Amino acid sequence: MSRPKPAPEKKSNPYGLSDRQWLFAQEYAACGVGARAAIAAGYSRKCAKQTAARLLTNADLVRAVADLRKERDLRTKITVAVVVQETWANYRRCVDAGEFSAANKALELLGRHVGAFPNKHEHSGPAGDPVPITIIRFHGPESRAA
Repeated sequence: MSRPKPAPEKKSNPYGLSDRQWLFAQEYAACGVGARAAIAAGYSRKCAKQTAARLLTNADLVRAVADLRKERDLRTKITVAVVVQETWANYRRCVDAGEFSAANKALELLGRHVGAFPNKHEHSGPAGDPVPITIIRFHGPESRAA
């Protein structure tokens, strides 16, 4: 049997959100997964993805999430700069220790951060136009018999 999840820290809601919207904002700021945050906030599991997408169109809720994340960053003192510095230090340590697999992973993370390895795949032709497609029909011996 799993242990019950501790109740989230009660924070004041200066954004005019409903209680459930406010709970969603807190959960989303913590986990970053809309469906999971919607379920944790008490919305239907069946429609969690759609509910999260709808909630994230609410400007006050989006502002609340951004503010909650800023507050968390200040509290934990984890910033992008700190993560990059620590990842670089980890890369150097791994290279020095001969742990090249771990060094490659650290280097991959740094490369993604600077955009060296974009996560999107471009499927377009020259100059961004649609991919040209040429259809070639082969006529074998069975098509000549007709």
